[in-house]
Amino acid sequence: MYRCSAFLRKWALILLIVFADHSVVLAASSAKDWKVVRIGIDAYNAPFSSVDSALIPNGFDIDIAKALCSRMSVTCEFVPASREALLPNLLLRRIDAVLSAAAVTDDQRNTLSFSNKYYSLEGRFVVNRTSDSVDTSPEALRGKVVGAVAGTPYASYVSNVYGSKGIAVKLYKSEPDAFTDLRDGRLSLLLGGSVPLYHWFKEGNASRCCRFLGQSIRNTKYLGDGAGIAVRKEDADLATLFNKAIEDILRDGTYEKINAVYFDFFVY
Repeated sequence: MYRCSAFLRKWALILLIVFADHSVVLAASSAKDWKVVRIGIDAYNAPFSSVDSALIPNGFDIDIAKALCSRMSVTCEFVPASREALLPNLLLRRIDAVLSAAAVTDDQRNTLSFSNKYYSLEGRFVVNRTSDSVDTSPEALRGKVVGAVAGTPYASYVSNVYGSKGIAVKLYKSEPDAFTDLRDGRLSLLLGGSVPLYHWFKEGNASRCCRFLGQSIRNTKYLGDGAGIAVRKEDADLATLFNKAIEDILRDGTYEKINAVYFDFFVY
């Protein structure tokens, strides 16, 4: 009996070692060896990302992505699209990551993995200078039209906070389209990111037509903990690579140099 049980214990140990080694091999083989990363970007979101007449991407997000890919020793391939097409493209495996101010919220984490933030998100309202609006509460905006760019966390915010209260909400393909309607009086208020709005006021002479209204909006439910890089759940290893690269460019001053090209203040 003893010799039989010893024999069984010996073979059980051997089988345990074999299966353990096999699972390590399987785990290693399932991890991707990233050489090329297809990055989805918003084609209409200057100064963060846009494409020129030759369809060459440029902007803050592009320069950040190039710096990250360099640290990760991978080749970046940029795939421009409209904002609302980016996450569907990711889930359909047409791209590997979305680097375009995706808010890291609890709802988004249910279906996607994210890197740590690569810049902070906060919202501001803008109105036409001829507007008599002094209050941004839903009660004060009855009969007015509130706008945002579709596919952004600001669109989620106005749809849920204002649309649910019966306020008319209009979503736009791009910020230039929204700016035009605001300037020409077809839109009452626009909610957008503080950074691109400040850029619009500085570079686009927005101060001639428009003004900020109310205080900055920092709402973690809709704006999350900042803008992160979105990847599929099964590609969490790619988010980990991005995290290390973000740490590297913050530490060695690369982030600060890119920031200075586009903004007069630190956006991280």
